[in-house]
Amino acid sequence: MQEPYPDLDRWSYLDHRIGTPNHSTVGVAPGWLPQDQWRRISAYRFLDALNKNSTRWYMEWDEDYQRDQFVEMGDPWLFGDRIAAGVVGDQIELVVDGAEHPPPSVVPIAQEPTEPETGDEVSLAAYQAEVEIRAAQSSDIIDEWKQQWEDYPRLKEVQRWLQDWGKAEQFAAKVYEMESASIVPLGDGVMAFQWDERVKRPRMVLYDPDSYFPVLEGLDDGQWPEKVHIAWSYEEELPDGSTQEWVRRITYELVETAKEWDPKYSDGSTNRVCTVSDGRWRIDQFDDRTIDDLTVAAAVWTLNSQGEEMRDLPLGIDFIPIVHVPNGFAELEHFGQSSLSVGVQAFETLAQGDTDAAKASELAGTPQIAVSGAAVPPTLEMKKGIVWGLGENGSMDTIDQSAPLTALLDYNKATQERIERIVKVPAGILGRNANREIRSGVALQISNFPYDQEIGKLRLTRTPKYQLALKMVQRIAIQNGAGPSVVAPARVSFGSYLPSDLASSVTNVNTLINARAISRATGLRMLIDSGLDLDDAVTELERIRSEDTSGAVEVGNATGSVTAAANYLGIDLPEDAEETEPTESPGPKPEEKQLPPE
Repeated sequence: MQEPYPDLDRWSYLDHRIGTPNHSTVGVAPGWLPQDQWRRISAYRFLDALNKNSTRWYMEWDEDYQRDQFVEMGDPWLFGDRIAAGVVGDQIELVVDGAEHPPPSVVPIAQEPTEPETGDEVSLAAYQAEVEIRAAQSSDIIDEWKQQWEDYPRLKEVQRWLQDWGKAEQFAAKVYEMESASIVPLGDGVMAFQWDERVKRPRMVLYDPDSYFPVLEGLDDGQWPEKVHIAWSYEEELPDGSTQEWVRRITYELVETAKEWDPKYSDGSTNRVCTVSDGRWRIDQFDDRTIDDLTVAAAVWTLNSQGEEMRDLPLGIDFIPIVHVPNGFAELEHFGQSSLSVGVQAFETLAQGDTDAAKASELAGTPQIAVSGAAVPPTLEMKKGIVWGLGENGSMDTIDQSAPLTALLDYNKATQERIERIVKVPAGILGRNANREIRSGVALQISNFPYDQEIGKLRLTRTPKYQLALKMVQRIAIQNGAGPSVVAPARVSFGSYLPSDLASSVTNVNTLINARAISRATGLRMLIDSGLDLDDAVTELERIRSEDTSGAVEVGNATGSVTAAANYLGIDLPEDAEETEPTESPGPKPEEKQLPPE
């Protein structure tokens, strides 16, 4: 009877190593896990082995020595590391929108329309429409401009606090560690935030994804579970020298309170609070139970710094302080997908090719010689400086065994190029110059386009997760009396990940800003993407504006104030300067509107 076709999921790329969903590998995952988690944990373990040159333990061998001779050169790690480096970029900045630089010193309203000199009905109608639209837009622009100046000090305070927190907590290093060790190669990353009374700040703790067990039943989207277990096993040495295996489980759960309460970080009330329980169980206490249904009475509960038993202990927040970061889009299945999974079999093929090439190289490097003649000794041995007398009609021939090696190397090269296409990491990003000729910038952009798209997709899925993490950090700090005065939307700004011509980028931004083709905010983003850090990019924008004399004249004409024009350029007027009408810009005047022929 033919077996039914297996169900397919995001780990089906690994079916040849971990089994299919219908016939999952038994015994790979620990027995204290629910059965529906075995496949995910098995996938993590195999992908971790792939990333650490250890897939030979998942293969079947006729003899043990064959496993020891299997060659794994670290190609999966290299591809994963380059993807993680691309996601993070050359730097990480914690940014609060609206705090990067002060708002404009003058209201950025459009210049008043010029009244037509003739009484043409069409021109008058167009003029009147421009006046009405300008008046309608100006009211909103003025209100927004006032709000920006009102919010700027608070936003600047939050950004400064977050950046100080990020430096103290080594946020950038932890993000890179999580990306390179968990999210990209395994498919998921987990970070938790908890208040540390000793250092008076929220701490960021990373967990391996195989210890993350959200309770997803009953959720519509599966993205925001209201109960999460963090669990792992470990061994403890006993006084008699034996060991005892334990399972530690930390559970966060949102529960309803008897009455509403007011968090310090919120203007409203809530009837929910997050509780935490931290206990451990001996492995022999599980029987047929899993981490979802452990006997509470059998637990050994952890004590916090105040000596309280951590069992359903309220944390004083109304959210679960855990952020799960999937690799790629995961709206339907919650968990992410490894960037390496699609190329697993290609990586194994490359490793097998390297193994065969190593054996062929050893064979080709050992001379194979055939000798003939009347005086050929019964045993021959190749040694340095030896002389053989072959007698009458003697001869010596060498056998070339390099042809198979050449074929293997060509095959490996083709496999390497296929992996580059599948995983979307071009040769240049890997540090391999596949095309030695000098190529144009456009050609390089085209060759890097799949990688550029992949990094953009991965950053897109991470944006809301890191925003949520920074929101949690602010809330936890405020609740414990050590944070900024308000909670402001913040984000993680990743740096540039492709080589760029910085000088050319600065010139382009200068030209576009002076031509009024882009805003200062857009110019700031372009400079950061080109490799400038945030402070240098802001300084460069200020320098560009200080040289924009035409823009200063326009500001002066629009406001009737020389002081406003000086403020635009960032200069101080002399003490005896009078407030006079600025002169017109020395630049070319806009063409006058031509009246239609009568």
